[in-house]
Formats: sequence, structure tokens, C-alpha cells
Amino acid sequence: LLAEASRLLSEFSHQLGVALAPELGAGILQGLDLLPVQGPRVLLVLTLRGGLVRTLGIELESPLDRGELAEVARVFRERLLGLRMDRVRERMAHDPELVRDSALRLVARALLERWQAPATQDLFAAGASHIAEQPEFAAHHVLASLLRMTESGSGLDRILLGGVEGYPAVRVGMEESGALSRCSLVSYRLPGSQRGAVGVLGPMRMDYAQVLGLVDAVGRRVADLL
Repeated sequence: LLAEASRLLSEFSHQLGVALAPELGAGILQGLDLLPVQGPRVLLVLTLRGGLVRTLGIELESPLDRGELAEVARVFRERLLGLRMDRVRERMAHDPELVRDSALRLVARALLERWQAPATQDLFAAGASHIAEQPEFAAHHVLASLLRMTESGSGLDRILLGGVEGYPAVRVGMEESGALSRCSLVSYRLPGSQRGAVGVLGPMRMDYAQVLGLVDAVGRRVADLL
């Protein structure tokens, strides 16, 4: 959804569309289910406070029937619900109650192998070709510096989250020097417990009225869907 939001923002603004996924590591786990897919393949469904859902496909060493998976999910819910996501994996790795029988051990081991680290915040960006056509970024080193920042998300994620929830915000010339010194950012911080945002990054001469309306409309729609 957020990848598509960044693409649409870029397409309609002819600038760089950006979207910051909610930080799942800070989310509170409120629901957990294990669903059989085929053979040893299982789908883990995690529901976070605020309604955000994360799925993770895993493959067990040997298949479990639906009843066994339901019992494993029940024990996981008893031990994991109410924890922050960045604590869930830690508890799963060290709680003896989660490995007390073979079915629990089987699922816990597969999950820990598949889920290598707590979920982090992802930055989606689209429209590099649009930004490359802007005269402010004609110099190779200026464009390269900006694209490196959007790829890593370093610094830009913090700026995207700096506005008021549910309202578009404008920032102009966000650094005295560096990748963002020639840029403006129009962003919309998604409301709710999960911190995410969408926005448009472009030159300081951008059409602010048009971009503000665009970011506001896309931000509200994304918030509704999430």
C-alpha cells in the first residue's frame, strides 16, 4: 500500500514520492494466528494495536494439523500478547513455555529462523527519474547524495514524522548544507499509534498549493485503509 502511495505521489506531482511504513517494532501485539497453507507451510498473522496486520510465511520441518497449529497459537497468545513487537522475538527465543512440547518447538524454531530481527521502519521512494530532470539536481554529486538518503532513509524518516498527525506539513531547505539543502518536503503524518507518513520531496520552487492538496488526499486515504 505504501509503495503504491509513493508511486502515485510521484506520478501526480512529478517529484519524488516518499512513504514511511509504520514502525512495527514499537507496535503492541494484540492478535496472533497460525494458518496452514500447504504441507509444512504455515502463515503467521500478527495483529497490532490500531488494526495493523503483518504476515510472515514459514516452513516447518514437518507438517502440523490444524488442531496442533491452533494449540500452538493459543500458547503463543498467552505468552506474547500485550508485548511490543521488538520484545516478541526476544520472548520467543527465551521463554521455556514456548518450547515445552514438540509442536511448540517446531514452530518457534521455524519462526526464529525466518524472523531474523525485529521489524524496522521501511522508507519507500518513487520518481527518481522526475527528480533527476530538475535543474537543482543536475550535478551528479547532488543527485547522488539525495538518492542515497532516500535509499537509506537516514534522517529523512525523522523529518517525515515531524508534523502533526493527520495534517499536511511543509519544510523548506531542511539542511544548511547537504542532500536536503535545496529541497522542500510536503508530508502527512499518519494518525494513530503506528508512526508512519507519506510525502513529496522536490525543489524549493515546487507548486506548494497543488502538492499540499495531493499529499493531504493521499495521506487521508492511506490512513483510512490502514
